Amino acid sequence: MKITWCGHSAFLFESGDGLVRLLFDPYIPGSWNGALNYGAIREQCDAIFVSHKHDGHFGFNAISGNPAFIRGYGRFWVQNVHVNGVKTWHDESQGAERGDNTAFSFGLDGIDVAHMGDIGHALTDEQLAELGRVDVLLVPVGGGSTVDAKGAYRIVEQLQPKVVIPMHYKTDRIAADLDGVQAFTKLFEQVENLSDTAELTTNNLPDTTTLMVLEPKY
Repeated sequence: MKITWCGHSAFLFESGDGLVRLLFDPYIPGSWNGALNYGAIREQCDAIFVSHKHDGHFGFNAISGNPAFIRGYGRFWVQNVHVNGVKTWHDESQGAERGDNTAFSFGLDGIDVAHMGDIGHALTDEQLAELGRVDVLLVPVGGGSTVDAKGAYRIVEQLQPKVVIPMHYKTDRIAADLDGVQAFTKLFEQVENLSDTAELTTNNLPDTTTLMVLEPKY
């Protein structure tokens, strides 16, 4: 499985044989009143999944081709891949402040993945059960409208993944008031800095939880 960080919370997942391509939370370039300065995403995909209707995650109209557009909770099938949308919240008040959020879990090439969208709280027992086993966790760490580094690490402790990939944090292409990734990286003993892509198989998953920090492609 190939994982490419397009930027912000947008990730492309591609099966090892190249037949399945799933895109999660594509942003609208220039949104947040110009604070989000990642470039246009130029990727083909079979389906786009969005966690919530905010411009930093809802840029499906900018993607070429004719992918399926999927938003919300429930069970979905794309190219024989089962994706589960789990209802979570954008804040610690069950959505009273910033609304709902969907966390998506799915299996690809024998690896179980969870993309947490803009989650703003620790997981409940029910949400943990719905997400199931997680080998690879993508979690926001920048604070502000999501969990911060400590909140994200709490989710890591709950899910016990083998690989953690941070997202939604301050970079040189984000002018918004978010924390950088450093507050999160210092919580891990095993940290790998990669290019924009991680290639994972069931044989090369680490034995202990490892943080993989990617570079944005766009």
